[in-house]
Amino acid sequence: MTRSLPQSTGERYLEVEHGRLAYLDEGAGRVLVFIHGWPLNKETFRSLNTRLKHSFRCIAFDLLDIGNSRPVDGEAQLCFSRHAQIILDALDRLGVTKFCLIGQNSGGLIARMIADIARDRVEHLVLFNTELPNHIPPWLRLFQAMAKFPALAKITFRTSLRSRFLAKSPMAFGGCFVDKQKIFGTFFDDCAAPLLRDDERLFGALRFLDQMDWSTRFEIEDMHRGIAAKTHFIWGDKDKFFPLELALLAFEQFPNRGDFIVVENTKLLPYYEKPEFVASHMIRILG
Repeated sequence: MTRSLPQSTGERYLEVEHGRLAYLDEGAGRVLVFIHGWPLNKETFRSLNTRLKHSFRCIAFDLLDIGNSRPVDGEAQLCFSRHAQIILDALDRLGVTKFCLIGQNSGGLIARMIADIARDRVEHLVLFNTELPNHIPPWLRLFQAMAKFPALAKITFRTSLRSRFLAKSPMAFGGCFVDKQKIFGTFFDDCAAPLLRDDERLFGALRFLDQMDWSTRFEIEDMHRGIAAKTHFIWGDKDKFFPLELALLAFEQFPNRGDFIVVENTKLLPYYEKPEFVASHMIRILG
């Protein structure tokens, strides 16, 4: 049975196959499950969840090999579908039977796989800027090629993050925000600084990238047509990674469509650039 008791705000952990899963569990009520994208972590949802936890129980996971979800068995093959099953197993352990899924970027693909596997459990599916059928984002092939050479990737990645100029470039975090100043401060402390100071976290992010199987993009459309949950898109209109015009086409593939909300003057992380606006719409469509 789904618990609805208030939860504390501290980080928690579950021992799962291949490692330890870190998560935040806050609020009470209908359960919202948040799945982040690469190379970010659960902390990107904090400002949004601060506004939602008064109406919902918000559970945000660090995917294995990312953030504080470690150590991870070096022999583990963690493809997207494996991540989806690990999240489902974790929700079983938490006693959560019904939930709404919220995913962004690669986390949005994992969220769709969960909605496809556990159709009778997912009430709503909310997708922020995420993978689209037959589309590979700019720079991704280069990033994946670099991930096969961790020592080179380490130097390149850290050099780009240590320079404010390079950190604002499209190859770093410039593609995330219209307002480039949002890169620095809380976002940088939560998402970039851990990769700069901790080799284990950086190499975990590189392993995650290396194991991404992008052949899945050819199967996304069929998966969309089989998802039963009411599906909503919340999209940054200036995103170059996942263009709005392709998102509008993908939205039509879902049989149980809800709202398509365009967040103007935002890019890859509309919920981080405009959390108040996004939270108000999520309360409306989910509450």
